[in-house]
Amino acid sequence: MKRAAVLIPTSAGALEGIVHVPEGAPAAAAVVVPGATSRAGTNRKWARLADALAAQGIVVLRYDAVDSDALDDAAGEMRAHEAIDWFRERTDGADLLLCGLCYGARATLLYAAARRPLGIALVTPLLKRGIGRRDKLSVHAAQLMTRITVRTGIRLPSRSKGFDPAIARALTTIGSSPSPWIVVGERDHQWRPWWNTSKRPEALASATIEVVPGLQLHSPRTLETQAAAIERVTAWAVRTLRERVES
Repeated sequence: MKRAAVLIPTSAGALEGIVHVPEGAPAAAAVVVPGATSRAGTNRKWARLADALAAQGIVVLRYDAVDSDALDDAAGEMRAHEAIDWFRERTDGADLLLCGLCYGARATLLYAAARRPLGIALVTPLLKRGIGRRDKLSVHAAQLMTRITVRTGIRLPSRSKGFDPAIARALTTIGSSPSPWIVVGERDHQWRPWWNTSKRPEALASATIEVVPGLQLHSPRTLETQAAAIERVTAWAVRTLRERVES
């Protein structure tokens, strides 16, 4: 496996990215879409995810998201879509896998509704109403409160939050072609209403939701939680490629 640094041209300037190239001809291409901050994170977890996918024969693009490129506003989403298009043009028509993380799930779903990939993976996706740069402070405060309550054993009350209408429309458009795959941790309390199919938002009717027992995957800061996310996403990619062959 090799890594190559790239500059991705977009309408708002270049993005810095890394392409993970597997040995031999790629079986598929994948883009890992970051969240509202950096694609690297604690212990280089997304670099390790891209390495794991490349070990399965997938050529992978990951890129930096700094303040000017964050995925919590329309400008960041546009740059994400342009980066995906740029990568698709350079992978010789290979089937595309998209993995959206946190805020990056929104950009992933909006892109997928317009240009269907082979598969969509979403890690603790934030799809609620009112996401925007003006809400960043309150979002980070809520994340901090969640981490504190989880560590102290307090269970926050679960409550559903309305989806952004654009996301609900994208999910309806995508339907089961392909069926979005979502992974959350058992201790990711704000996603708890999704586990029960009778309470799950209608827009997620065609999604497959996987819950990792005993862990909190949102903003994972321990090696255990990071490894769990990496292993689950890699397993999803392998299943998706196997199902493509079998079909």
